[in-house]
Amino acid sequence: METRRFNLDLSDNNSVSRILKSIFGIICITIAIILSLMIHRSGESTWSTWVAIVFLFLFGVWLVLKVTGLTDRYVIISENEIILKDKFYSPALVIKATDLKKTGFGQLKISFFLSMEKEIALRLGTYYRDNSLKIMEAVEEFCNLNGIPATGINTNEESHDKEA
Repeated sequence: METRRFNLDLSDNNSVSRILKSIFGIICITIAIILSLMIHRSGESTWSTWVAIVFLFLFGVWLVLKVTGLTDRYVIISENEIILKDKFYSPALVIKATDLKKTGFGQLKISFFLSMEKEIALRLGTYYRDNSLKIMEAVEEFCNLNGIPATGINTNEESHDKEA
């Protein structure tokens, strides 16, 4: 099984969007700094202007972090492990095949049950259904390769039995 990476973000991360995000991020940060200095010197600062300046600054920082890839959300599935980063604010989780007790598939959700009685849920969302299907198929292949039981999957035999 080759290593496969699946993007969980809604936006594309091509070179044009990276350039635009970095330019707008730097512009937002620069304008926020200039405005804060001007308002501080004028002495006419209000609470709402400071909130707006902080928002503009944090939005610029977010755009710059987005360009660097620190906030990307992804799933990497290789032969012996699954690397899962489904939240932009948390570090990536590494799920090794030896630590995995079983896997459960649901509607737009994959549950990984670890040996230490811990469950990690990957919620796929409804935006990219084709990508969700590819992720589920790759996880199913990972489970079959490593002999990990998977629940919630209807095989062709089961679906034919239900139709009869």
